[in-house]
Amino acid sequence: MESIDVVKCFDENDQLSRNVLYEFGKSPHDNVFQVNKDSLRYYSSMITFDKHKWDMNPFQFCFDQYKKQYLYQIILVVNNLLTIFDFRKSNLRSGIVTPYENIIKEISKYILY
Repeated sequence: MESIDVVKCFDENDQLSRNVLYEFGKSPHDNVFQVNKDSLRYYSSMITFDKHKWDMNPFQFCFDQYKKQYLYQIILVVNNLLTIFDFRKSNLRSGIVTPYENIIKEISKYILY
């Protein structure tokens, strides 16, 4: 069984994940990902929902797609979902809108601290 060192995980957390976590602490009208939601949707692909793996688990979806679980808030925004409990196949029948990582990185350059 593999073990995970939580402290090491947070120490190695990349700048993009930190930016996303910081940005979602702001109000929606100040959040660059909310403001640029249409761009995120335009530069994205559709991923078929895997009910057994991702049901109410956008963290795992993000880890599988980006190797970064902290991007889940962006996935919720672009898919018009309010909570992780809405991350279900019944709400995502046509697939999961999944922005390309490069557009997420580009938009994150406009985060103001």
